[in-house]
Amino acid sequence: MVLKHRVIGLVAAVALSTGALSGIGSVITAAPASAASCTVTNLGWWSVKNSTCSSARHFNVIKGTSYKYAVWVGKGGTSSQTACWSNATTYGFDVKI
Repeated sequence: MVLKHRVIGLVAAVALSTGALSGIGSVITAAPASAASCTVTNLGWWSVKNSTCSSARHFNVIKGTSYKYAVWVGKGGTSSQTACWSNATTYGFDVKI
């Protein structure tokens, strides 16, 4: 089971003990020694491109309610939102290494 840490901030955080990553911005991050590095690019309000992670998905944070998640995509895929929310306050991504 892969556990995830949610990080809302300007940098991404690596959860070395769980092998998960979540954050804001384009990152190249070192994963635990037992896993390969994980890269996502082109993060924006609508989507994120998964360059080398096993899975990635985009999310929007909706003011006063919850998160809106796009679909998980594999390596080389782009996770895109299917709708636009006028009350979105920020955006980010989750990955599975």
